[in-house]
Amino acid sequence: MKKVFTILTAIATLFTSCEKESTNDVVDNNKVVAVTVEATSKTTWHYYNFEQEKFIGTGETAQDEAWAKRTDWDLAICRYKVRTNSGTSGVGKSGTYTCNDKVKFNSLDTTPADAKFTADISYTEEVMGGGVITESRSTAVVSIMDGMPPVWKKSPLYVIPNSSGEKHYKVDFLAYKNAEGASGHVSFKFSSLTK
Repeated sequence: MKKVFTILTAIATLFTSCEKESTNDVVDNNKVVAVTVEATSKTTWHYYNFEQEKFIGTGETAQDEAWAKRTDWDLAICRYKVRTNSGTSGVGKSGTYTCNDKVKFNSLDTTPADAKFTADISYTEEVMGGGVITESRSTAVVSIMDGMPPVWKKSPLYVIPNSSGEKHYKVDFLAYKNAEGASGHVSFKFSSLTK
């Protein structure tokens, strides 16, 4: 009797572990993660890890060099500006691919065959008061400012690899303002893609 009980326990354990594996695979492939961050500061970058599904820290522009040496972040946000762990922003193998306007979040399941990822570069620009700043960032933006007075338009859909370049994610920036209309409150959603 003890032998039969042991065999039945082993079989139950085998079926349970197989079922968990299968269920997790399905959930991971279709999971959409929604994220919101208060990015109101013009000098603070918020660093996000896709796989961990969380912000792992913040850094002021004076700390850019230290963050550029790290591989534990994939995407960073400062107001409407974006960084990927690539090029002048980081040692990673990330970058940005911008989808055309016709590509929608739910219609994209795989990385486009012709996708070429653009690494971050260094930008120099004048700021109010006559100063000049140089900073590293992606070609991707949270929102597009157009015209005068400025009107904020929704950005296109992006494909962004993680810092190792092994996994690709579709990223859709949803809003730049919160419910009260205050700018610098960024929300986005992302999901993994099949390469």
